[in-house]
Amino acid sequence: MKCLVEVILFFSCFVAMGHAQNHASFVSDNKIWYGEKEYFMGQDVSPWTFYMKGDTVIDSKTYTMAYGDMDSYFREEGKRIYRRLPDGQEFLMYDFNLEKNDVFCDAYSDNSDFKMQVLFKRSIEKEGQTLTCLGFGFYDAENENKSFDESSTEVLDIWIEGVGNISHPEYAFYSAIGNVGISQVKCCMIQDECIYKRMDH
Repeated sequence: MKCLVEVILFFSCFVAMGHAQNHASFVSDNKIWYGEKEYFMGQDVSPWTFYMKGDTVIDSKTYTMAYGDMDSYFREEGKRIYRRLPDGQEFLMYDFNLEKNDVFCDAYSDNSDFKMQVLFKRSIEKEGQTLTCLGFGFYDAENENKSFDESSTEVLDIWIEGVGNISHPEYAFYSAIGNVGISQVKCCMIQDECIYKRMDH
């Protein structure tokens, strides 16, 4: 949780892309995320990469191929990002149209009752562009009348438009589902241009 808070507090490191039409797009050819996973209180740190390269058409829909923990295909409609697995299963992975208190069910989880709630929604202004930032926690009806921000302990996963989950873009909810280790995106690049970077400190 500490790493999540540290990452989100350094929005000054978020560099806007030079081409506005791709500014907030999650799905993009030649896009790569660099990150690291920390185990045992920092005694063991493993780097990881997740990248997109090449387009393909499946069932009359255009997907961008992605390579990471599991090779798959992504497509984007509006502010919704869909992921298609090699077995043909497709599900909604990100939805940046969500509002505060909305509930989002993670289709990738084995638990059908796994429900996450938007605890806060804010905008990030960068060079004339507006990016959506969403913070998620476990669903609780009592959260509806409460205020949360990046420092709230109830906030488990954070999405940034164009970057995805700042813990790991391949997982809509990395921290909440109990993955081993603390993961974080260190840098996200497209065509050699950095669009997001976590400040080292």
